[in-house]
Amino acid sequence: MHVEIDELEQQIVSWVVKYEKYYYQHDESRLPACTLPIHGMLYIADDIRRCGPVWTTWSFFLERYCQKFKIALKSRVQPWGNLNKEVLYTTYLQQVVLQYDIQEEVLLSIWRDWSQLTTHETVFEDFLPDDLYVLHPP
Repeated sequence: MHVEIDELEQQIVSWVVKYEKYYYQHDESRLPACTLPIHGMLYIADDIRRCGPVWTTWSFFLERYCQKFKIALKSRVQPWGNLNKEVLYTTYLQQVVLQYDIQEEVLLSIWRDWSQLTTHETVFEDFLPDDLYVLHPP
């Protein structure tokens, strides 16, 4: 598996170098050709090494996190304002939970335990990192 990741990394670097040669040409006036996604590709292999398969940390996690905010979008008058408030209040609550170590109380009272898997989720033991990583919402 690690050999494939190393090979992927070499291919990505080679592609980015060619892209810069053809489009950027190391000319400051062509800098807009160097977009963030092009640069971000250089970190894909490192992310796979640290976090496992890309589907476990990319849109899947974000989509799961966004499920919590569907309720806030029910307002037809101010959906974005309500969504902003929901995100803000969720962040406040997370800070209180961390500050006072009251995760169990909060989970029991108002939240579903998001650390528990749903019926559509699976843990792949082969891809668990050596160190403990905790993924938090953005």
